[in-house]
Amino acid sequence: MDFLIDFVFYVLDATLIDRTTMLNQNRYNYYNCLLFSLVLRRNYDSKVELYAAQDPNLKDWPWNRLMDNFVDIGIFNRFWFLEKAFENYDIKQEEFKTEKLNN
Repeated sequence: MDFLIDFVFYVLDATLIDRTTMLNQNRYNYYNCLLFSLVLRRNYDSKVELYAAQDPNLKDWPWNRLMDNFVDIGIFNRFWFLEKAFENYDIKQEEFKTEKLNN
C-alpha cells in the first residue's frame, strides 16, 4: 500500500514539475472559447526564432497538433485535469490512518 501512495505522489510531483517548467518557459497557449477554455502545449517558446518553430511547412495538421499538445480543458475558470491531479495533494495519508475496532 505504501508503494502505491509513493507512486501517486511521484506522479503528482512530476505533473507539478512539468506544468511549472512549461509555464516558466512560456510554452502554454491559452484559448478562451466563451464557455470553455483550452490549454495547449507548444514545442517552442513563442519568441523563439528557430526555423522549425517558424516555418508553416514543417508544422503538423492543426487537429493533430490539438490532440498531441492538449493539456487541459476548463469550464467557468475550473480546469478539469489540474483539479483531479491535485485533489488531495497536500494531505498526508499517514495522519488519517484508522485503527480497527475490536468488536
